[in-house]
Order: sequence, then C-alpha cells, then structure tokens
Amino acid sequence: MLYQEPEVRVTPPEVAFGQATTRVSLAKAKDDVRRLKQYARLVFVIAPGKKPELIHNKDHIGDVIVVLGPAVVQGEALNEALLLEIGVSRGRPYRSAEVRRANGSIERARLEKRKRVRPLTKEEFRFVWPHLKKVFAAITADARSRWKANSRKGRWIKGASRPIERGVYFTVAREDTFASEAVYRWDERTSLGRLHRWAWHISWWLRHYQFVVYPDKWMKKSSGIVKSIELWKRMELPKRLGRLVMRSLPPKRRELFRHALSVWGLPDPLDGEHAGTPRLGKPAREDFKIRIVRENGVKHGQGCVTFEFFFEEIYRADHDL
Repeated sequence: MLYQEPEVRVTPPEVAFGQATTRVSLAKAKDDVRRLKQYARLVFVIAPGKKPELIHNKDHIGDVIVVLGPAVVQGEALNEALLLEIGVSRGRPYRSAEVRRANGSIERARLEKRKRVRPLTKEEFRFVWPHLKKVFAAITADARSRWKANSRKGRWIKGASRPIERGVYFTVAREDTFASEAVYRWDERTSLGRLHRWAWHISWWLRHYQFVVYPDKWMKKSSGIVKSIELWKRMELPKRLGRLVMRSLPPKRRELFRHALSVWGLPDPLDGEHAGTPRLGKPAREDFKIRIVRENGVKHGQGCVTFEFFFEEIYRADHDL
C-alpha cells in the first residue's frame, strides 16, 4: 500500500464521544470493531488526544475502508466504534462478505453485516476526508501498476470514440450524508469541462431562433433543435447534472430547449424548479477525479452510490502512472 500513516500528531479537539444514533447493542458494537480491525482492508482510527492509527490487513475478507471513532453506546463510552465504511471494488459498506481460502482444504471465511453506531460529525468528516482521498489514490495506483503488467486488462477501456481511463470503483452509503454529498460535489467538479462544452453546443445551435414556441412538426425537423436534442440524448445525464446544463443556457434559449424536450417526449430536469442559479462554475484542475457509475444499485448495492476514481492526465504523467 502506497499510503502511509498520516503525519498528524493528535486528532482535532472536535473528535469527541458522540451519542449512538443507531439501535445497536454494546456487544454488537464491540464485536463489529474487533472483526473489522482483523478482517477489513483498511481501518482508520481516530480518538481524542491520540495520533490517528492506520491498520492494513493484507488477508482481508471485507473489501472496505473503515473509520472508527469514539461513541457512547448504552451509556458506556467506547474509544472505538464504527462511524463510516466505504466499499472498494465489489465490496459494499456494512454488507456481509466472504472469501474462500485454500489451506489444504477449502475454508470459507465470512465477515457478517455491521451496524454503524453513529455518523461522522461535520468536523470529523472534514478531518478524515482528505486522508480517504489519498487512500483512494494509493489503491488506484496499486491497481494500475498491476494492470500495466497484465496485457489482458490494460489501464484503458477501449471501444469508445477515444480510450477511456480505467479506474477503481468505490461505494458509499447514502445514509452517510457527508460522504455521499462530497461524492456528488466531486462528480460535478469533474464533469464541469464536458458540461460546459455541451451547454455551449446547445446554445450555439439555438442562437438564431427568435421565439420560444414553434409548431411541433416544425420543431421536429428544424436542424438546430434536432442537433441539440440528439446531443442531449447522447449525454444521458442524471437529473442533477442536466439541471446545471439547462441553467447555463441563456433564458430565451433555455425556454426554447425546454419546449423542445416536451415536444420530443423527453423529461425536463427543471420541472417544478426555479430555473435560475446556480449555473456551471469554472472548471479547475484536480489531480484526482471521479465519475459516478451507479446510484442506488440493486441487491447488496441498494442505498449506495458507486463512483470510479481515476487520475488527471498531467498528474499521471508527472508520477508515471
């Protein structure tokens, strides 16, 4: 693992014994901690007045990143309780996991479901999140080094109009509000460049239209509107990103395009909402980028957001990744 123990002498004073918000027994809370410290892929421990501790488990069962911290459960103060889990690759937070190990005979090892005792506070999350991003980077760099040596699975996904960099999947639970919201904001920042391009193209194709309403038959044949609609279909944006593109169009062209969407029978991301700010921000260079690949998946991925982590092009070149 490339990521080393954080160079922080003590945890922030805001890390405190928060009251448990989940119905969990004292025995269950302690047992979850014991099993996670033994079987989770990576455990990040924060405690009042102590240096953060990082635990790596080479022979892990659960492919999850765990944050442990203080909490009060059934009136007893615990120095370590489960505050956050993030799944890696096929791992899912708080879900059961199992592996088969060959020790002469096949032995199945299992990590049962866990219960989060309480969520991270805003101050705790602000402290932990930068370290977690470095953990994502270390795991991805390690995976890319293995893909580089494996001719069957390279570092690029081919078959599209241009090669797309392959990344590592991570999954957060929606109930971990600060983490899921951070992922959504991160995805929006990563997407700003292409969203700006798409908004510019739509605005350019609609620039000559004088009115916001035209006959339906005419709108389905008009070149600029047809091009805009075809691009919109190819974009396949979730509603939250579609809203940003729509709000970035000049008011007259925005209303024209909203009418075109209704004529073509396509959902309007601004339905029921004020069409004003916020608009698209200015793209900024980031070393680490993500793209959300699945929201609220099925079965063991329900209630989760899965994103793919990858490196910015200049960062890859500078670090030979």
